[in-house]
Amino acid sequence: MKKTITLLLLCFSSVTFAQKTEIDSVVSKEIAIMKARGISEFFFKEKFCDGCIMHNRRKQKCNFKDSDLYVFWKEENNSYFRKLNKCDTVKVKLATEILGNFDATLAIVKNESVKSYLLNKNTIRGCSQTTYSKYYFFINEILVTKIFDDYSLTTDSEQPNINFAYNNALELIKLDKVCEKIIRKNR
Repeated sequence: MKKTITLLLLCFSSVTFAQKTEIDSVVSKEIAIMKARGISEFFFKEKFCDGCIMHNRRKQKCNFKDSDLYVFWKEENNSYFRKLNKCDTVKVKLATEILGNFDATLAIVKNESVKSYLLNKNTIRGCSQTTYSKYYFFINEILVTKIFDDYSLTTDSEQPNINFAYNNALELIKLDKVCEKIIRKNR
């Protein structure tokens, strides 16, 4: 029995590692493409769920198993976004300027961190099967990643998140809300 559990854990961690390696490979490839095209203002957003199946995903063979990956960029004074997956996707020209004042925003975002859902100074509230957001920013030839549990951006009237206002005031979260709106509109 102990060997079976060990084998199952090893298999599960291998699958999870392979998925993350695939996403990292796609991000690295896209960074090289952006750099080759002379594009310096871009970032990626990954939405993923560890240990659960994201809904509305299994319809297409093009999707990654547990992640959705998007790239946002500015090219010739226009902003674009594109979903990255195993198939070719078209770029979408955005009506809004998502990358306005990009350098100033990145300077702030790189030092921000989303705090956990906290009930009081000693009690963290968690949620199983939650989604996470991960951002990849390429700043001065250095890849900077920011990851947060989407649950930390919520609150509840009976058990309020004392970090709710702090988290939702972060520039990273303001950017995330704009990205989510664009993604929902272009599904």
